[in-house]
Amino acid sequence: MRKKTIVLIAGVLVAAGGAAAIAGVGERHGRFGHGPGVGPHPAHFGGHGFGFGRFGGLRGLDADNDGVITIEEAIAARAPVFNRIDANGDGVIDAQEMEAETKLNVDYWTQVMLHRLDKDGDGKISKDEFRQSDRGSRRAERADDEDDGDRRRGWHRHHRHGWHGHYGGEKRFSRWSERRSARSFEKLDLNSDGFIDASEIESTIKPGVTRRVNRMVRRFDQDNDGRVTQEEFEKPIRERFAKRDINKDGRITEDDLPPMMRGRGILR
Repeated sequence: MRKKTIVLIAGVLVAAGGAAAIAGVGERHGRFGHGPGVGPHPAHFGGHGFGFGRFGGLRGLDADNDGVITIEEAIAARAPVFNRIDANGDGVIDAQEMEAETKLNVDYWTQVMLHRLDKDGDGKISKDEFRQSDRGSRRAERADDEDDGDRRRGWHRHHRHGWHGHYGGEKRFSRWSERRSARSFEKLDLNSDGFIDASEIESTIKPGVTRRVNRMVRRFDQDNDGRVTQEEFEKPIRERFAKRDINKDGRITEDDLPPMMRGRGILR
């Protein structure tokens, strides 16, 4: 099945403990989905695995393209993230800088949602704009399903004749989607004025972003002082590097890859 490029955006509405919170999902065809997702989130300090998690990420760490990754290259590849958040350049990411990072991400995802859904550019999202966007995403998704075919052809036949085909399944699905869209809009429209404005989006997104920032701090903050030093930031990178350095020669080369992965241009 042909895979589409998935872009992380804000958009999924999650009800937790009675409080609505937006978390992001993988956007497909401009769709703001519903359900748990990967969230509007601050940039990971080093990404999942710092480039070591999948073999395909190793090549990006090899700054001089010599087929060898050193610990210096691995750290240098992630340093810009730390340096950006460490606004005053003192080598420590403190609570104030974390708050600034939270605000930066909340502002960004608010702009993304308005940009994608506010069709008339008046700075707020109406019920019609919200509903039209949801309808458009469903049409695009169904068109993509038809196009993807081949390996899922049998499933699509069942899908069309069961849910989307006979017995009015398409109409039932449409009514269900309309109700879901209406409930989502109501949860976002905090003052119930029939519009979603920037302040309402910010209020809904911020708790989720704050949780992610706090989780990042806990991950890196070895001494639990509420700050992340450069040494603490680099420690997980060094640990991941050591796990990939199978022969313990202080470098990651093709000798450290599984035999079936060698000679495939992963490191050069």
